[in-house]
Amino acid sequence: MLNWIGIDIHKRTCEFCVLNNKGVVVMRKHVRTEEKSLIAALSSIQGERYVVIEESTIAQWIYCTLKPYANKLVISNPKKNRLIHGDEEKDDGLDCFKLADLYRMNKIYEVYHSDVEELIALRKLVNHYYKVNADCTRTMNRIKAEYSFYGIFAYGAKVYHSQREEYLDQVPSGSRFILENYFSELDTFRLLKAKVIKELKDMMKGNTTMKWLQSVPGFGFIRSVTYFSAILTPDRFPDKSKLHRYSGLAVISKGSGGVVYCTKASREGNRFLKHVLIDAAITCISRSKGNEFRKEYDGLLKRGLTPKTARRTVARSINAKLFGLWKKGEAYNVKKHNREATARG
Repeated sequence: MLNWIGIDIHKRTCEFCVLNNKGVVVMRKHVRTEEKSLIAALSSIQGERYVVIEESTIAQWIYCTLKPYANKLVISNPKKNRLIHGDEEKDDGLDCFKLADLYRMNKIYEVYHSDVEELIALRKLVNHYYKVNADCTRTMNRIKAEYSFYGIFAYGAKVYHSQREEYLDQVPSGSRFILENYFSELDTFRLLKAKVIKELKDMMKGNTTMKWLQSVPGFGFIRSVTYFSAILTPDRFPDKSKLHRYSGLAVISKGSGGVVYCTKASREGNRFLKHVLIDAAITCISRSKGNEFRKEYDGLLKRGLTPKTARRTVARSINAKLFGLWKKGEAYNVKKHNREATARG
């Protein structure tokens, strides 16, 4: 017997809705959000169990807790579940019924999760790095904004380092106290950032995939570990088009009656991955010679593409190159790939 099980998750309670293969509700359960209750509720359902939950802050914990007791457990993308979020009628029981029904009809957009503890920890640490980095940037912006209040326009990064005291002497004592607090915050965040990077390097020590990724032009340690933590395994993607969509670099088309009336860049995908690939493309483009991606960019401009579109195209090329090297298990060979680029051009 096939059971399609939708679970609407909350911090205190969870709502189970079980459908048979014809879409008929055969069971409903209301349980506390705790390990024993969740396992007992799922184990009590006889037959094959196909479970779906929506992505949330506790989805990873639910996934690791219930996966051993399900034939398959998937986490769905809530942005894609418009049947649930766009309906005027909405409650927990209705939501879990719709989740189960969408899964039964194979209309679920799955969000990839790993149950390997080391990979879960890596993803969390990479995410923490970007939060600390954002705190650094936010504090630096506040420092320059405080100076701007007095018409002191500080350009570049020297205001945070060698010229710190010189700029502090130009403001009244009240603002100097505020700025000194900001600098104290900045120093703390930078220290934390260095500690996070060290921890990431310790975690990835000896990882051969990281060596392959870092061999590609424009990819240093942070970009490589971000890419690795986002993808985890290239086998997730059957082809490059799926990878580009996940990476936020897909080009989408809209048409009707056989006529395409709109082509534009997708706004969906993993934002960290997208920024890493775009930044890598900018790094490669800024180099005057020695890499195939700069040659590709120059060729795209000659064909009439805008710089922005050309950058995205180069980012897709870098993405495809990383994907291919990872699947083949080999490092980037500058001479080989430059010859291939020349042959294509």
